[in-house]
Amino acid sequence: MSAEEIKAVENSAKLMRMKFSSEEILTMGMSAGTDGSKFLIDQPNGFDYAMFGPGNDTMHKDNESLSKAMYFDFIEIFKQLFTEYLS
Repeated sequence: MSAEEIKAVENSAKLMRMKFSSEEILTMGMSAGTDGSKFLIDQPNGFDYAMFGPGNDTMHKDNESLSKAMYFDFIEIFKQLFTEYLS
């Protein structure tokens, strides 16, 4: 991620009063909708799950987009995540 992209993410976090770090993965809770909820149909109410993926301040807006570098970076992250999780 370029310095310009990091600054844009940091500014978005500030506007939403969220913590920001370019060095570590921070977590947060939020209410939202996702097609991933289809995987929860047979789970009890209150079942915990996490969503993780690429994104920026264009999420769920007209012309939603992300950089090609972020797209490919997340492919590598997911490959490593699933390899470690499933081993």
